[in-house]
Amino acid sequence: MTFHVETDADVHGDHWEVHPEAQEVVACLAGGIRLYFRPEQPDEVEEEVAVAAGSAVIVPRGRWYRIAWTALATSCPSLCRAAAGWRSGGDGAWRPDD
Repeated sequence: MTFHVETDADVHGDHWEVHPEAQEVVACLAGGIRLYFRPEQPDEVEEEVAVAAGSAVIVPRGRWYRIAWTALATSCPSLCRAAAGWRSGGDGAWRPDD
């Protein structure tokens, strides 16, 4: 899947998601995004990774993450094996990805 991003709402920056059965490659063709990894331990902080045009990040299987937009229009392909993932909505409820 490739998506075009012009605002934080385009990437649902306030939603966390996870793919328990597969890694995911998040690439950036133009512009830039920030990828945040949820802390794995209570005393840790979010890990932020800047993804610039022409680069990619592999999201490990089972790792919660979210994407945030930068101030640039962005085109990002995302590759993941066709397996269900989970997303945390702004209301805190966990829902399967469609």
